[in-house]
This record gives sequence, C-alpha cells and structure tokens, in this order.
Amino acid sequence: MALLHVNGLQIRPQLNKQVVMNAKQAADLTAVLRPHPTIPHHYAVISRPAGDRLLTKANRNPAQFTEAASRPAPDSATRILGPGQPLTMTTAHAHQHRTP
Repeated sequence: MALLHVNGLQIRPQLNKQVVMNAKQAADLTAVLRPHPTIPHHYAVISRPAGDRLLTKANRNPAQFTEAASRPAPDSATRILGPGQPLTMTTAHAHQHRTP
C-alpha cells in the first residue's frame, strides 16, 4: 500500500517552488513501487481563501492522479478517499496482491 501526496503544492512567495509531488510524479513513483492499493492524499488541503490566492497553489483533483497512473502503472488499484473517509482492508486483500 502507498499513500502518495499528489497535489503538486507550490509556494507562491518562493517563485512557485514545488514542495509536494504532482499527479504525474506520483504516477511515476507508483510504476516503480507497484503498490496495491495506491491512495492519493493531501489533494484537499487548503490554505484558506487568502492563503490559496497569495501563498500556495495546488491541484485538488485526485482524478488527475488516477488518469496519470493508468498509463505507467495499469495494474495498481487506486482508491480515492474523501477527507476523513476510513480505509478498510482485509488480510485476504493484502495477501492477494503480494509480489513474489
């Protein structure tokens, strides 16, 4: 299992310095790690209205990660959870996806 930051967070006062992976970078990492499942997170982070306009810039659409990962990692199951939504996995599910 992998929990991947996917919002591509950038800091505006630092010339839009990127401090978090974006959807494509997370998809490339998914292709290397081959986790089951992959869960994008931190896509819903906000800095309040003034902060979003003046301090940070981010992509808040987790579907872009799902789309980006479908090419380099088509076998990786992506689970998009809403903020606060729990993830339940069974032992059978974990063993089912083990890589030999």
